[in-house]
Amino acid sequence: MLKRVSKALVKSTDILFATNASPELRGNLVLAGEQAFPRKKYPEMWVDIPDDVRISPVIDGKLVNNANPAELSFADMTEDRIVNALQGAGRSALKLTAALAAGVSLICYPFIVETISLLPPFPSWAVSTGAYGVVVTWGLQTTAALLWTCGILALKYGWPLALLVPVFWWNGFTAAMSRMWNGVSWGKRLPTLDYHVRHETEQLDREDDIQDYRDYVLDLVSDRMKDEPVFPIGEARGLMELRNVRCAPRRGSWVSIDGESIRRHMIAFGDTGTGKTRRFLMPMFRRVVIEGKWKEGRKIGAYVTDGKGVLAEELLPVCKPREEDVRVIGIGEDHYGVDLLGGMTPEQIRETVRKVITQLTSEGAASQVIWTEMPTQILYHAARIGLALETNDEAKQDFIDVVEARPYSLYGMYQLAAQEDFLKAAIKTIHALDADKTLGRTERQEQILKQAVKSCSWMDRSFIRAPKDTKGSYRASIESVLSDTEDGGIGVAHRFFSGIYEGKITDVDHALNGGIIMVALGAGGAGGSSGHLVSIWLKNRLMSKAIERQQRDPQAAKDNSCCLLADEVQLLLTTGKSKDATHDGNFWNIARSTGVFMMCATQNFSSLVKAVGSETATVFVNNMSSVVLFKTKDKATIDYYEQKLGKTNYALSTLNGVYPNFASVERKFPSSGGMTFAKLIECLLPKTFNPSTQPGELYDISWYHELNASLHHDKQGHPAEVRKYLEQKIENAKKEAQEMRPKLEEKDLTKGQGNAFVMIERGEKTRYDLVALEPLINV
Repeated sequence: MLKRVSKALVKSTDILFATNASPELRGNLVLAGEQAFPRKKYPEMWVDIPDDVRISPVIDGKLVNNANPAELSFADMTEDRIVNALQGAGRSALKLTAALAAGVSLICYPFIVETISLLPPFPSWAVSTGAYGVVVTWGLQTTAALLWTCGILALKYGWPLALLVPVFWWNGFTAAMSRMWNGVSWGKRLPTLDYHVRHETEQLDREDDIQDYRDYVLDLVSDRMKDEPVFPIGEARGLMELRNVRCAPRRGSWVSIDGESIRRHMIAFGDTGTGKTRRFLMPMFRRVVIEGKWKEGRKIGAYVTDGKGVLAEELLPVCKPREEDVRVIGIGEDHYGVDLLGGMTPEQIRETVRKVITQLTSEGAASQVIWTEMPTQILYHAARIGLALETNDEAKQDFIDVVEARPYSLYGMYQLAAQEDFLKAAIKTIHALDADKTLGRTERQEQILKQAVKSCSWMDRSFIRAPKDTKGSYRASIESVLSDTEDGGIGVAHRFFSGIYEGKITDVDHALNGGIIMVALGAGGAGGSSGHLVSIWLKNRLMSKAIERQQRDPQAAKDNSCCLLADEVQLLLTTGKSKDATHDGNFWNIARSTGVFMMCATQNFSSLVKAVGSETATVFVNNMSSVVLFKTKDKATIDYYEQKLGKTNYALSTLNGVYPNFASVERKFPSSGGMTFAKLIECLLPKTFNPSTQPGELYDISWYHELNASLHHDKQGHPAEVRKYLEQKIENAKKEAQEMRPKLEEKDLTKGQGNAFVMIERGEKTRYDLVALEPLINV
């Protein structure tokens, strides 16, 4: 009953304050919000902010409108809690009234005794004779007399207590409301250094950051971004909030990347066994490629590769919803082959060779010193000769019969460059074809033959007639790159290097057009070093074809995106000339316009430098706009991102009861519901409900005064010494609050399995925090 009455009383306030000037009392929360945050001044407060970009409402110790943090506690004073407080106060008021009524009854005791004395004595004789009707009559008479007496006394002496019940109830309610307010707001009223120090000293920087965030939010909810898919990565742990990084992700919120930002590429760093594949590549592949809800009209394809050749097998089960789109490139029974030179010109072959040499030689990036331009030119002219041989069916078939490969294939080109007898025979054939004018050739074939004649002259002059030692050096360089085209019968050469494979054939265009290609070849998997050559060549073929498509059909590049998913990417990177757009030092700067974007993983920055050199590695990493840092011991990686993130001023306060910032208070003291009971004694004492939002003083030294007062007067400190002590403590705290420290420290990358430091572009802003990846692995 009390609860129903309490609810009715609370509801009645809607009518009672319907005409009140205060919008809060009228219950008009929209108008109250407009007064606190005018729409024109705070437009971001009036849009539906995506949950993953919503920040803490408290910045530098205050709300955006300079109100105190405890203002947020009014949201916790819900109607249900107020009803509970009113109900509890009513219960306590009734208990107090009953207790007072018992006291009043003691005053009335003489009247009750007098009534009892006037009653006839108990008829004990009736009990012995069995006249129980007499006993019952006596009992009814006595009960009626006592009830009548107590009723008269209650009306005469107890009615004032009934009038006091509402007073007791109100007193108890105000006490319960004060207790509830203190419970829900006390944490938000604790003194913090950012409130007492940073709010004044960082005003201009704070206003700039707030305006930047405002523009960012409005951009995200605009037409340009609202239809982009959003892919969660993990759950923020709130590390940057603790370190006073403004507008950092809130603890417990998702850290996500959108469909536009992901096309600016992602990279993950981490030591072996930290979970780069299981916690990053596999979940992101599933969310982005398999389950992603992209804009209508846009197709999403994928090209999956890795230096070891094992990623395809791990990801195949994930592809089940799109299994009809999947083509696996490898040497398995159901796998596809690729003509690596299909559709390529000799000039494109030359550029590809220049790019892959850093991976195909044991010296890595340093091999560029050993590999001179001459071996590249030899292979280029060999390609032109091989292409010319294919203009004549008889010459082409003779070559296939001897070499078991087409002249214009990677293996055929290698044999022409490495076997002088083959080369001399090919030159002789080219001259014979050129001399025979009876053969019907197209204009294109004539042009190819003329170029080949020039290449024959170059090869004879610069290669065949070169000194023996020089020629041997050239061959050694060529063999260091293309000797893997002889795979010892494991099947890679026939499917990829010969040009005569008649089984299932595909090409990288399948991925560019919305399909899924998985390369099951690599140095650590099928195909060995020969498979590694294929995986490197195909990746560069994909990049070249993407650029060609963008130039030929820009709309197709816009409508068809391709995710290049690469594990152990350091084994696949290539470098080349500064003007060549199809190597990893240049391509990822323009890749977005081609429709190709990368999600990759590697061990550390040092491994990239070893593969392609410092300059290309730095450019490549800088083009990866979003980064996931797992545990790593590589100093170069840690230093790189420490410097990139910069510093922030945060301090662990040395003052007892003082906290660095609002985030640290929230972390240590999670929100409490607040107690709603009222003590009996509180119902007697009048009390007003005055919910203060003012934070406490920076440092409370009342204990110091008490301690000083308890000492003997000879040992007591002078009041000036007490003041000096306080001032010194506060001054030290302010200095600590202004100290600059790195946002990211090495220890942050060792905070347990399943955690990674994530720097993600979301819209036009980079957001970063320590992130727990486990909650989303199986989501």
